[in-house]
Amino acid sequence: MWSHYADSHQGICLEFDGDFALMTHAMKVKYAETRPVINMYQDNHQTQLEKALLTKSLEWEYEDEWRLISYDEGPRVIRFRPQNLTGLIFGAQVKTDTIETVKNWLSKRTEPIKLYKTEVCKSTYKLTIIEI
Repeated sequence: MWSHYADSHQGICLEFDGDFALMTHAMKVKYAETRPVINMYQDNHQTQLEKALLTKSLEWEYEDEWRLISYDEGPRVIRFRPQNLTGLIFGAQVKTDTIETVKNWLSKRTEPIKLYKTEVCKSTYKLTIIEI
């Protein structure tokens, strides 16, 4: 996912406490070989949205993705308590000045937070996440 969603490993991933209320509404993405057929006459509104927003190609199954979707209230900012943010994971190609900028922001924070960095394994396609 780092190469797809985090600017070729230059981005940052946020780690949240999985027990806080917002995360209890996360829904698991379903992976399929074919696109789901949405029947506007037989599928209820919930089923239509799940088929459209929670189904991806089987090729992406390795992501083991969960999504938070709020479609009743429309687009908006979701606020969380600072203690719900438990860690930051820096991509393998993140610039040093980005890490320093983020550390500076975090120095004003009173809640503890862990910092991690990914490293690309030289012999396999795996990433290792180490605490820094």
